[in-house]
Amino acid sequence: MAQNCNAHQEEVRERILRRAMDLFFANGIKSVKMDDIAADLQMSKRTLYEMFEDKENLLLASIRYNHEQNKRRIAEIASQGDNPLEVFAGVFNMKMDEVRRVSAQFITDCKRYDSIAKGFEEESKTRKEDMLRFVNSCVEQGLFRSGVDYVLITRMFDLVSRAMMEHEIYKEFPMQEIVYTVYDTFFRGICTPKGLEILDKKINKKQ
Repeated sequence: MAQNCNAHQEEVRERILRRAMDLFFANGIKSVKMDDIAADLQMSKRTLYEMFEDKENLLLASIRYNHEQNKRRIAEIASQGDNPLEVFAGVFNMKMDEVRRVSAQFITDCKRYDSIAKGFEEESKTRKEDMLRFVNSCVEQGLFRSGVDYVLITRMFDLVSRAMMEHEIYKEFPMQEIVYTVYDTFFRGICTPKGLEILDKKINKKQ
């Protein structure tokens, strides 16, 4: 009986996290109230507050949940790819689907939360290490050009990504167009003909 109760609570919790993330992505953080989330889920505010003490607590839990779900999807994609560039293409397509759901207001509102900024900064360090491993693997398999200083390239890519956020160009252009343009330009510049052939086949074209 206790197991069934715990399973039900976890199911309700995940439903809240998924829907809250959707609402935050679409409308920003500031404009979404706990009342709005409860009403959207057709549940009482009491139930919501029993699980999450306030909106920031729910926001951080939603972001963590979304991150964990993405990690599972990436693991699935990685298990199906024949080479690292195919895996990258699959992950890129997945992330582009998510980016299309994210409003400029959400990105702007995130800057108000130090806890979110800290989490993104920690992720950035991990991404740099993952990027270098990925690049070296692609070079070894003849997918990326050899003789390129990829430490420098990775550093430049990181600076461009930071500049996009700091200068808030996502308020002028759709986020999916920004991400597609930056990644497409960057990776096409370092691909061999073999690598370009894979990208052309596997990357979903900009919509």
